[in-house]
Amino acid sequence: MRRVLVVDDEADLQTVLSIALEMRNYRPVIAGDGEEAVQRLRQALAEGEPFHVMLLDMAMPKVDGWHVLRQVRRDPQLKHLPIVAVTGKVTSLDERSRLAAYGAIFVDKRNRYVERVLEVLAGLCGPDGAAPEE
Repeated sequence: MRRVLVVDDEADLQTVLSIALEMRNYRPVIAGDGEEAVQRLRQALAEGEPFHVMLLDMAMPKVDGWHVLRQVRRDPQLKHLPIVAVTGKVTSLDERSRLAAYGAIFVDKRNRYVERVLEVLAGLCGPDGAAPEE
C-alpha cells in the first residue's frame, strides 16, 4: 500500500480523507500540524518506510504548510517527495506560482476536495494505492 502523510489541523477532514484513502488502498498517516509532519517524515525515513505522497494543508496554526514545504524541499532525502498542497482559502496566482515552483500540486478544498485529491493521487501513484510488487 502507498503511504500518504495527511497534514491537516481539521479533525473532520482528517477522518474523511482517511476513510476515502483507505477505500482506495492507500495507507494514511495523520499529522495535525506542520511540526508533527516534519517529525513523521523523518521518522518514516529512519524506519525505512518513507511516505509516497504528502497532502499538505497550507493554512495551519503554529507551523504552516509554507514552512513545511520549504523544509522538505531543502532536505536531500525528502526533496523529491510528491506534495499535494491544499487550502480552503482564496489562493492568488502568485501563491499558485510559488507552489508550482516548489513542485507542489495545488488542490482547492472548496471544490470537490476529496474527489480531486483522489484524482491527483491516482495520477501520481496509479489507479489504486497498492504498491507494485517488489
